[in-house]
Amino acid sequence: RSIEPIYPLSVVTDEGEHSAEKVLGSHQMLEKIKRYAAAADRAVQVITRVDLNVANGIQGAIKDLLITQVVIGWRGSQTTAKDKILGTMLDSLLRKTEKMILLTKIEQPLNTLKGIVAVVPPKAEFEKGFAMWFNTIQTLSKEMGAPTSFFATRETNLRIARYARSVRAGMPMKFRTFEDWEDFLVLSRNVTKDDLFIVVSARVGSLSYQTLLEGVPRKLAKHFAQNSCIVIYPEQNPGQTKEMDYQTEGMDVSPIQENLDRLTRVGKALRKFFGREKE
Repeated sequence: RSIEPIYPLSVVTDEGEHSAEKVLGSHQMLEKIKRYAAAADRAVQVITRVDLNVANGIQGAIKDLLITQVVIGWRGSQTTAKDKILGTMLDSLLRKTEKMILLTKIEQPLNTLKGIVAVVPPKAEFEKGFAMWFNTIQTLSKEMGAPTSFFATRETNLRIARYARSVRAGMPMKFRTFEDWEDFLVLSRNVTKDDLFIVVSARVGSLSYQTLLEGVPRKLAKHFAQNSCIVIYPEQNPGQTKEMDYQTEGMDVSPIQENLDRLTRVGKALRKFFGREKE
């Protein structure tokens, strides 16, 4: 169990004289969370910040309090104004901080779930944040008393298994080969309502990033509405997110990345074709 404290955080947008009332309401809500967490014997310190921008407020708290992981609650909708604002804020926060971010949609108490299904993109095991997100899944597995099924490429699964042995993870694991992210919904056959569905995502420009990851929260909201889900954005190297923020400021990089992904797929198809020709 981690000895790090928990910081329930609320960022109130600065609206002049009306801000004080919002701060009071936010503090009262956070105090309820504090009492709940204290019952679990965890150190808790509630934080309310006032800022013109929610992402900036969270980033400021991360720096001031040396926060290592950020957990954001999400109702799993893409239609309401609040959820659209969340999407914009999340995109901004992913560019502003390199810390691990967990976007959570919890539909039932975790201790009532029977298993974890985790899908991992290729090369995620080479990212700086690999050990941290694996440890998070390991902790959830132990706390829930539930086995974990990893869905990834054969190479990524082998490296996850090797790392698990090296740290003596001690949790029941299964490994299934999964490579077709374009057919992401095929995973619904392997996820029941009693499973926690975890998607390891990636920031734009990182080694394991692919454009298909951009639509994951939307797909979860639409096709896994009844499931408890977590989207993990692993920690990156310091400075990498700032560089990406600078390079993508006011620029839509998705068409560039889409072309790179398309070239990769064409390359794979050509290798398969010429392989058959040699036979």
